[in-house]
Amino acid sequence: MATSTTPTSTELAALREELAALRARVDVLEGKQPGPKAAAVPAAAAATAVAATPAPSGKPAAPETDPEAALRSLVAAAFALALEPIPDDPDEADAQFARFAALMHSERRGTPLLEQSLRNYTWRQLRRNANIYLNEAQDPASFESARMVPTAVTLKTERAKLFLRARTRMPTPISLRRDASEHGAWRIESSSL
Repeated sequence: MATSTTPTSTELAALREELAALRARVDVLEGKQPGPKAAAVPAAAAATAVAATPAPSGKPAAPETDPEAALRSLVAAAFALALEPIPDDPDEADAQFARFAALMHSERRGTPLLEQSLRNYTWRQLRRNANIYLNEAQDPASFESARMVPTAVTLKTERAKLFLRARTRMPTPISLRRDASEHGAWRIESSSL
């Protein structure tokens, strides 16, 4: 096992290629025509998108090097979507919700009843409360975890629960679980945020 935290040029090239593929997928999902150059994305947003986006179908996810960072990235991706304004166009609003639903565990979405529950409760509550968990109003990664169960998450950990600090309430749980349908990527199982 290498002890260096500096990525090699091969690893950087692989990450750049994966990021380009993810940008192309987002363009397709948002109905945009991909141009010759992808728009510049801040490094933190790109890292969040890469960590929270499922691997392309039929292709295993990249090896996870830091499971706790993957959990944080997933929660930050949910907060990032919750901070976006709701589009006026109903189709765009549905697409925004679909991006949030994609962060949920596959067993918690996919049927009309589950989708309605996600939209009416989990999504609506997260949008309403997102800022009480963030130390900086528009920084989706500025949340703090009061505690985590288990206290150490490893590559073999299947479930985790984070209790996020909030300004107006007790630390609130969000449960995460690896999703076999998404090549073992972390997904949100349930949220009380």
